Amino acid sequence: MALSDQCGDHTQRVLDILSRFTSAFPQGRPSAVVQGQTRGDVILVTGTTGGLGCNILAHLCLDPHVKKIYALNRSSPHKGLEERQVEIFKQRGVLEDCLNHPKYQLVEARLSEPLLGLNTELYTEICESVTHIIHSAWSINLVKPLDNFEDCLQGTRNLIDLAVASPQLTIPKFVFVSSISAVRNYSGVSVPEEPIPDPSVCFGFGYSESKWVGEQIVYHASQSTGLRATSVRVGILCGDRNGHWNTSELYPSVVKSALELRYLPNTEDALLPWIPTFEAAGILCAMRNSEHPVLHLESPNPAVWSEVFGMLAKELGVSLMPDDVWLSLLQDYSNHGDLPKAERRARVPAIDFIPYLLDVDFSTYRYQGYPHVDTSKAVQVVPMLKDIRITEEMVTKWVNHWREIGFLPRKETLRAVRSKL
Repeated sequence: MALSDQCGDHTQRVLDILSRFTSAFPQGRPSAVVQGQTRGDVILVTGTTGGLGCNILAHLCLDPHVKKIYALNRSSPHKGLEERQVEIFKQRGVLEDCLNHPKYQLVEARLSEPLLGLNTELYTEICESVTHIIHSAWSINLVKPLDNFEDCLQGTRNLIDLAVASPQLTIPKFVFVSSISAVRNYSGVSVPEEPIPDPSVCFGFGYSESKWVGEQIVYHASQSTGLRATSVRVGILCGDRNGHWNTSELYPSVVKSALELRYLPNTEDALLPWIPTFEAAGILCAMRNSEHPVLHLESPNPAVWSEVFGMLAKELGVSLMPDDVWLSLLQDYSNHGDLPKAERRARVPAIDFIPYLLDVDFSTYRYQGYPHVDTSKAVQVVPMLKDIRITEEMVTKWVNHWREIGFLPRKETLRAVRSKL
């Protein structure tokens, strides 16, 4: 089959999935329209046991304009929801004032099921009182195809249906937490803060495709039902207040791999518009009343790749090398290393990201393989966004935390190992 035919088939597949989740939106508002029962925002937020979600919940707890929070999360066979929430708060260095805060109610839910998997009484209570929905929960996997994200898409549709069914005079505001990856293939100079109807902008990974479809579901709903909605395309988040940065993610994996490879990649002229998770969550919460259909959550004041990775190289006692040479080194190690494959992956976890890294043309873009995105509307809504930039203090926090949890060796251990080489 010709490549153009394959692309055409995939485009149709994505559009077919979108069509399934945008059919038969509820028409008209409920007849029993009532005035709001409370003063202050009542917010439903999903995914609060995740990294960004727990920081969103922390900001909402401390926001004097928020009266009540329903924190919806899936159940776990291993731990109760309250234990998981407190655990993630502590892991991420969230303020202790938020632990067991009386403002939030933890709710076990199954978003893809009817009534979100809740009993009728609780579903009705939420439907009649909520003023905002912030949908952060999502499966994060760069390997799964789009089909594997259909539960996430169904959950998005179900939350939209809940918002549209609200009997309140003002329909709840819907905030969809999207990703910059949803527009990863955009070919213009700068990605605009607006819906992009061409599905090819997201092709490459099921995750990015699922976020594009999610955005489109939300946008179609706003056009069909009057839903007030904003999709926030979030860029790369780089650690929490205490320096915690999930060690299974790409960039921590690249850092750890440097201990074995003895090099970190350097991309000439590349810029890093990363944002710390706590600050990103606060900005996202501040965007919840925006009337823009799309906003971008990336730093308009990006750091320079060589400076950030230079700091990391200094901490680890390794050198920088051109990114294409580094990628070849990584592939050679993956294919021809002397150690068993499992041990090679443990020492060099960046091996797991080789398919992604091969798909990114770092020479084409200045922003770690993604196109530059416009943030002018976002800055207009939340001016503090323009002041956020990676600092040496942040880099030190990441490295110190990774040392504390054993992901990286402590300085004295590393120094002793290096002295024997």
